[in-house]
Amino acid sequence: MMTTSFSNLQSFLAMGGYGSYVWSAYGIVVLVGVWQVLRQMVRVNKMKKLNVWNGGKVK
Repeated sequence: MMTTSFSNLQSFLAMGGYGSYVWSAYGIVVLVGVWQVLRQMVRVNKMKKLNVWNGGKVK
């Protein structure tokens, strides 16, 4: 059985006093990842509107 070094959820979130650094780093990573996905979706939609996918030829 696996045991943890944290006795409860609050001590886990606190991470021995480093929780604010750890969780803010995770938050930044998630925000940047979501931003990149959304930005790429906008670019793809713009390219579709400009009809770039098929060499500019209208189907």
